[in-house]
Amino acid sequence: FDFENVGKENKFAIEMKKGKITYEVIKNYYQPYDKLEKTEDITVTQTITKQAMVNDIIEQNIMVINNADYIENGLIEINIPQGCSVIEESLLNLQYNGIIEKYEYNYGKINVYVRALEKLEQINLNVQYRALYPEQITGAAIRVFDYYNPNLEGICSPEAIEITE
Repeated sequence: FDFENVGKENKFAIEMKKGKITYEVIKNYYQPYDKLEKTEDITVTQTITKQAMVNDIIEQNIMVINNADYIENGLIEINIPQGCSVIEESLLNLQYNGIIEKYEYNYGKINVYVRALEKLEQINLNVQYRALYPEQITGAAIRVFDYYNPNLEGICSPEAIEITE
């Protein structure tokens, strides 16, 4: 692989002397949260349990305010803190009470779908996790955006969490 101007134009070349190759180019990079440009389109704040013991419940309270115009389809991406499992009942409760449209999650992220966010509308979410291992982590970052206009977004930085035995 020959990388040229990485970080500027991101050009690279792949050459083979013989045979065939299949490759995929993925746009993925790390950017520190404190360097992100803050937008005023969507305000996202959170409070989360910062100290817990193994098997304790960690509560994450998320507040989302739509400062932009009407958002038909919103997506809230919540990074699950490492070493924690989602307590699905907290998500089912949000769906049952009509606060969210639906949700899905895997080992690292919860996707929460919300519909018809009016200008200045506020949504409050309570998500719960079970602490599984003793560790010190930085997690629970949140990104909220318009599904069909991802430039319209709000970001909440991750928090430090300490889990002890």
